Amino acid sequence: MLTLALDDAGRLWLAGEGLWVIEKGGRAVAVHPKLPFMVDTTIRDAQAVDGKLVLSLGDRGVAVVDVGTVRTNTGTVGAAAGRLPSS
Repeated sequence: MLTLALDDAGRLWLAGEGLWVIEKGGRAVAVHPKLPFMVDTTIRDAQAVDGKLVLSLGDRGVAVVDVGTVRTNTGTVGAAAGRLPSS
């Protein structure tokens, strides 16, 4: 893991040699298998902006992922991902 991002809905994203989101219960779920451009790609940095993840892919450029449409094996991220407790 190289970087973390917290989106507007309070979901924690982990990135590096793949992309994961933390689900309810604290389990990290891989998102990258559902994103074909992620094959053999390292995410150098991730920023959450207005419901999207902006991913720096090093020499491969930049990708923008709408977090509301990303699916995992357990469903759509917007519906399945856990949220961090508010302080």
